[in-house]
Amino acid sequence: MRYGRTHRRNSRRTCYEVCEPRLVFSAQALADFYLENLTAEEASAPSVTDGDQVQQHLAEAHDMTGLNAVRSAYGFVGAGQTVVVIDSGIAYDHIALGGGLGADYRVVGGWDFSEENDADPYDDGSAGSHGTHVAGIIGSDHAQYPGVAPGVDLVGLRVFNDYGAGYFEWVEDALQWVHDNRNTFDNPITAVNVSLGADWNADAIPSWAMLEEEFAQLEQDGIFVGVAAGNSFLTFGEAGLGYPAASPHVVPVASVDDDGDMSFFSQRNDRVIAAPGRNITSSVPDYAGDGDGQADDFASFSGTSMATPYVTGASVLIREAFDFIGQTNVTQDQIYQLMRNTGDQVWDDDTGAFYTSLNLEAALDAIMPQDEYGSTAASAYNLGLLDADDAMSMSGVIAEMDDADYFRFVAGTTGTASISLTTDSGDADWVAGASVGTVDIDGVLSFSVVAGQEYLVAIEGDAGLARYNLDIDIEAAAIDWGTIDFATFENINTANSESWYTFRATRDGLLTVQALFDHAAGNIDIELYDANGSLLASSQTGTNNERVDLTATEGQQFLLRVTGVNPQTDIRVTNLVVQADDTVSVFGTDGDDNFGYKALDRHHVTVNGVGYYFDSQDISSIQFEGGGGADRAYLTGSAADDTAVLRAGSATLQSTIYNVSADRIETISIYSGGGEDRAYFYDSAGDDTFVAHADRGHSIMRSEGYRNLAHGFHYSDAFATAGGANDRAFFYDSAGDDIFVADADQDYSVMSGEGYQNSARGFHRSFAFATAGGAEDRAYFYDSAGDDVFVAHADRGYSLMRGDDYLNFARGFHRSYAFAAAGGMDTAMYREVGDVYTLYGRGSSLLLWSATEEYTARNFESVSAHAMDGQRPAEDVADVDYLFSKLGDWQ
Repeated sequence: MRYGRTHRRNSRRTCYEVCEPRLVFSAQALADFYLENLTAEEASAPSVTDGDQVQQHLAEAHDMTGLNAVRSAYGFVGAGQTVVVIDSGIAYDHIALGGGLGADYRVVGGWDFSEENDADPYDDGSAGSHGTHVAGIIGSDHAQYPGVAPGVDLVGLRVFNDYGAGYFEWVEDALQWVHDNRNTFDNPITAVNVSLGADWNADAIPSWAMLEEEFAQLEQDGIFVGVAAGNSFLTFGEAGLGYPAASPHVVPVASVDDDGDMSFFSQRNDRVIAAPGRNITSSVPDYAGDGDGQADDFASFSGTSMATPYVTGASVLIREAFDFIGQTNVTQDQIYQLMRNTGDQVWDDDTGAFYTSLNLEAALDAIMPQDEYGSTAASAYNLGLLDADDAMSMSGVIAEMDDADYFRFVAGTTGTASISLTTDSGDADWVAGASVGTVDIDGVLSFSVVAGQEYLVAIEGDAGLARYNLDIDIEAAAIDWGTIDFATFENINTANSESWYTFRATRDGLLTVQALFDHAAGNIDIELYDANGSLLASSQTGTNNERVDLTATEGQQFLLRVTGVNPQTDIRVTNLVVQADDTVSVFGTDGDDNFGYKALDRHHVTVNGVGYYFDSQDISSIQFEGGGGADRAYLTGSAADDTAVLRAGSATLQSTIYNVSADRIETISIYSGGGEDRAYFYDSAGDDTFVAHADRGHSIMRSEGYRNLAHGFHYSDAFATAGGANDRAFFYDSAGDDIFVADADQDYSVMSGEGYQNSARGFHRSFAFATAGGAEDRAYFYDSAGDDVFVAHADRGYSLMRGDDYLNFARGFHRSYAFAAAGGMDTAMYREVGDVYTLYGRGSSLLLWSATEEYTARNFESVSAHAMDGQRPAEDVADVDYLFSKLGDWQ
C-alpha cells in the first residue's frame, strides 16, 4: 500500500540507510573501478577517462544498429512524442537540445525532485552532466552527434542533487509525475529513460524494491520504460540485473562495444536488450566541457546509462512506425517483443549464453509494409483496361523516403480520367513529369484519354512516407447537351484544363458557339469537331471571349472541346439564324427572347445578345419570328425615309433598300435612324391605349399582351378599328407651339407642331395635354352629327367636346376653339368663369379668361356660363369692344 507523503519520506529515509544500497548513476566512476579490477587481458582496453583514445560517435553507433539505414529509408525522427529523462536533469540550453525550456523548445518541461523541488530541471552541480549526456543520445539534433530520435520532445525530471546524491523516493515521485502528466504536453509521453540504479545482481527484485507500483502503472499506460542493467558485472561475475532493471515491468538494457560484443562492465541476463554503450560521445553542460560559457560541449561516457537511452529512443521510432501503419494503443510489451524477435544474437563467453542486441533496421523493416507496386516507369503496376463504367478504388503505401509507386492502364473509352488521391497517414503527391494532366485543389488528377492508348501515373511521398488511397474513374468523352437551338451553360467545369461536350443542331442554319469569361482569371480556348472527330473550327484569340461560327444541318452532331482553366466560364450555343437567298430569318425559343436590328452599312442582327452582320448587297429582307415566352424586338432604321407599321404582336420596318419584319413578339420598339420617318399603329380587338409624346419623341400603342413603340419618328398615326369598347389616345405637346385638332365627325384627333405630327383615328377618347412649353398652344374641337356638348373649365385650364360614344379633351392650351357645324342640338358651357364678361349672341360665344387664354364656341344652339361662386370684383373690366369685334368676325 502507499503511505502518506510525510510518513513515507521518514520511513524510506530510515530504511535507506539500513537496507538500501546507495542510488547511483549507472555510468558512475567506471574508470576508477576498472583500474582496480582489470584482468591482464583487459588492461589494454582504453579508459573512458582518456578522451583522446577510442570514442564511439553516435553516428557510428547508428551504423552498428542500422539506424542510419532506417533514417535514410523511412525518415523517422520521433516527431509527435515526448520522452522523459529521470536523471540529474537536462542542460536544456545546449545547442543540440533546443536551447531553452518550455513549449517553444525541445525540452518542453520538467521538475526538480531533489532539494530544490521546483520546475527548473537544469543539470547543474559538480556531479552533473549525466542527464544531459543521456538526453543527447535520445534526441540530439546536432549534425555530427545526432541522437536516435532528433525530432522527439524531452522532459527532464531531476532526482540527483548537485553532489550526485539521489533517493528512490525521488525516483518514485518522478514516476508518479509521469503518469499524472502523460497527456499534459502537446505530444504525449510515450517513453521514460531511467539510467540509474543501486547495487544488486539478480533476476528478481530485492526485498527493498519500492518502485513496482509506479512501474506497473506506466506499463498499463502503454509507456515504454528503459532501465540501465547496471555496470557491476566484474563485481558479481555472473548473470543478473541491478535494481530497478530487475523489475518485471521495465525493459532492462545492457551495453555492447563497437564490435558488437558485450561490454565487460555490463550486467546482463536473458531479458536484456543490448545497445551501444561504450565510449559514446554525446552532449554535456558547459561546466563539464571547456567552460567557455557556450552550451555546445560534447564528451564520451561509458555505461549501461548510455545504452539505455539508445533503446529508449529506438522505442520511439518503433512506435512511430506502428502509428504510420495505423496500429494504435501500442504497448511496451509489443515494442520489447519486436526488439527481441528482430535483434542480433550476441555470444558471451563469460556466461556461456546468447543475448539479444538491438537491430533497429530489422525491427522497423518488420513493421513497415512491403512495396506492392512498381517504383519505376518500367516496373509500373498494371491496372489493366479501364472503361467508363469501371470505377476503381485501391490503397497503397509510400514505405520508404525514395519510394514512388507507378501505375499504368489502358483507356477503354475516349474521355477524361480522374484520379483522386487521399492519405490516411503522411502526405503524398503526384510525381511531376510522370503524371500527365492537371491537379485541382482537392488533389484530383485529371487528363484526357483516348480509347486503346496506355497512360502512366506515379505517386511519391511529400517529404516523407504516406499511406494513400486512390479512386479512379473515366468519364465518357463528352457531356451530352442534347439538341440545342439556344442555350447558355454557366460556370462549366474548366478546372481539369480540358472538357468535352456533345450536342446536335435544331435546324439548318448558322451555328455559333461562344466561351464567355474574364481572360485575366485564366485563358479559355474552344474547338468544334464533327461526329467523326474532324476539326471544323477553333478560336484561340487570347481575349475575354472566344467564338466560332459555321453552317449546320438539322440534327447534325458536334463535339466541343474546351481547354484552359478559368473559375467562371459560360458556354453559349446559338442555332437560331437561317440565311436563304436574300433573306435572313431569326427564330425565337420557348423562353423569353430578345431580337435586334440596326440598318448600318451592313445589316446588324442580334438574338439573345449574339450578333451577326450581313452584307446589304446580298440581303434585303430580315425576318424575326418569336416563340414562346415574352419576347422583345428592338429595330433601328436607316438614315433614309423609313416606314414602320406596328400591330399587336408584329411589326415591319422598311425603306427602299430593306424590309424588316417581326412576328409573334410581345414588345416591339422601333427607332428612327434619320430621315422623314412615319409610324403606323394598329390596335387589337381589345381595349387599346395610344400615347404620343412629342416632348419625348416617341409614340406607344399598347394593350393586354403587347406593347409597341416608335421613337424619333416625325409622323405617328394610330388606328383603332379592330374593336374594343374603350380605346383611348393621349397626346403630349412639344416645347414649341402645338395644335391639337379633335374632329368627332371625321373620327380622328391630331397633335402637331414643328417637325412632328401625331394622329389617332377611331378612338373613343382622346386627351391632349399642353404642358411642355410654347407660347401659343391651340386646341380645335369639331362636333359630330349628333347632339354635342362643349365644356370649357377656365379655372382648371381644360376644355372638352363630347357626344355619343366619344370624348375629346384638352388641358393647358392657350386657345380652345369649338365648332358645331355637323348637326344636332349642340350646347356650349363655361364652368367657373370667375370675374370676366361672357357675351352670348347668334350661337357664338367667347370667354376671355386672361390676356393669353381664350375659350371660344361657335354655332352652338345653346350657350351658358357659370360664374365662380357668383363673385365679381369691381376692378375687373371686360373689353366689350374686343368681344363684339370677335363675334363679328366669327359671324
